[in-house]
Amino acid sequence: MRDVVVIGLDETNRESLSSTTYADSCRFISLLDHDEVRGLEDFDFKALVTTCEERIESLGIRPDGICTFWDFPVAELALVLAQRHGCPSTTLESVVRAHHKYWSRLLQAEVVPEAVPQFAPVDPFDPAAVHSAPLPYPFWLKPVRSFRSHLAFQIHDRNELDVALEQIREGIPRLAGPYDEILAQVSLPSEVASVDGSWCIAEAPIGGRQCTVEGFVYDGIPEVYGIVDSVRAKNRSSFRRYEYPSRLPERVQARMIDLTERAVMAMGYDGAPFNVEFFWDRSTKQVWLLEINARQSQSHAHLFEHVDGVANHEVMVALALGERPHMPTGQGASGVAAKWFLRAWSDGVVRRVPTGAELDQLHERFPEAQIHIDVAEGDRLSELPDQDSYSYEMGVVYATASSNTQLLDDYKRLRAELPLKVRRSR
Repeated sequence: MRDVVVIGLDETNRESLSSTTYADSCRFISLLDHDEVRGLEDFDFKALVTTCEERIESLGIRPDGICTFWDFPVAELALVLAQRHGCPSTTLESVVRAHHKYWSRLLQAEVVPEAVPQFAPVDPFDPAAVHSAPLPYPFWLKPVRSFRSHLAFQIHDRNELDVALEQIREGIPRLAGPYDEILAQVSLPSEVASVDGSWCIAEAPIGGRQCTVEGFVYDGIPEVYGIVDSVRAKNRSSFRRYEYPSRLPERVQARMIDLTERAVMAMGYDGAPFNVEFFWDRSTKQVWLLEINARQSQSHAHLFEHVDGVANHEVMVALALGERPHMPTGQGASGVAAKWFLRAWSDGVVRRVPTGAELDQLHERFPEAQIHIDVAEGDRLSELPDQDSYSYEMGVVYATASSNTQLLDDYKRLRAELPLKVRRSR
C-alpha cells in the first residue's frame, strides 16, 4: 500500500479518487483539509510549509507521492513538499514560468505568437499608473499571480482604471508576500525580475467560446486527454457551467491541442498535469490562449468520471507516483456531464437554503445530480472569500445526461425547484 498525500482533500474529491485504478493500492492522506485551504487568509508560505512538514512527521509516514488540485498557493506548496521528500514532480521554475502571467506571456509570445493578445506589465503602486493606460481601452487588468479571477477587472476608461487600481492596491499584498517568497527560490530572467508579486498584467480583451484543454507531460512528451467547454454567463465574466465533452469543431480542438503542446513545452514542464484555457472567436476564426495552469482541474473530476469512466484524478495520482497516466475515453455511463454554478449577480443576504430533507427530495427527482451549497442563511455575499469581481458563487450542481438538450432541460427544472434565495441589498 502506497501513501499519497493530497493537500486540501475533501469528501467529494475522495469519492472521485475512489473511481481511479489506484483506489485499492494507495492510501490517500489529507494534508490541510478542505476548510483550511478554502479559509486561507494568511498566505505565509514558509509557515504553510512548516505546518505541513510537522503534520507529515506526526503521521509517521514516508510519502510515495504528494499532489493537489488546488490553485495558489497550494499548487506551489505541493511542489515544494514533493521535492523535499524526494517524490516525483516537475521543477518549481517550470511552474513559476507557467503561472507568472507576465513571464508566461513572454514565453508564449515566442512559441505561439498567433494565439497571444497584446499585453504589458503594470505596477499598481506607481502613482503615474492611473494617468497612462498601459494598453488602449478596453483591457483586462489582473495580478501576475492570482486565483479564481480574484482582483481581475475589465477596464473601459480612466475612471474604471482608478477604481480597479485602488482595490488592487488594497488586496494584492495578501498575495504578493507569499508569491515573492516563491519567486526568490528561482532564477528569473532580467526582463521578469522586477515584476514581482505586487505587479499586474494588462491584456487586450479576447473572447468567444471558452474551453479548457486537460493534459499532462510525461517523460518530456505532452498528451491531451480531454477538452471541457467553459460556458460564461450573460455578464461574460463569470462561469455559468463547465460541460464535457467539448462541442467545439474538431478542427478547432486540433489547433488548440497543437498550441497547448508548444506552449507547455516552452515552460520546461515535465512529469505533471496541466490545463490550458482558450477562447475561440467564431467570427474571426481566431484561437486565443488565455492562461496555463500547472495543475489539473478538480472542477472537471466528476465530468471525466461520468463520461470517460474515471476521474481525471487518475492522471494526478499516476504522475505523483512517477508513472505514466492512462485515461480511458467514452467508457462512462453518461454521454455528457456538467458542473453548474449557483450564482448571484448583486450583493445581498442569504435568506433561504435547502434543508437536508429538501436536498434528499431533489435527489429523488434528479438522481444523477449532486448539489453542493456553500452558503448559510444570514451570509452576506460580499463577505464571502475569494469571489470573482462580478458575481457571488453560492454553490454548484453536478449533472449528467445522455444528450446536451436533456442536460439543459434537467438543470432548468432542478434550479426552479431549488430553494436557494437571496435578499438583495438596496
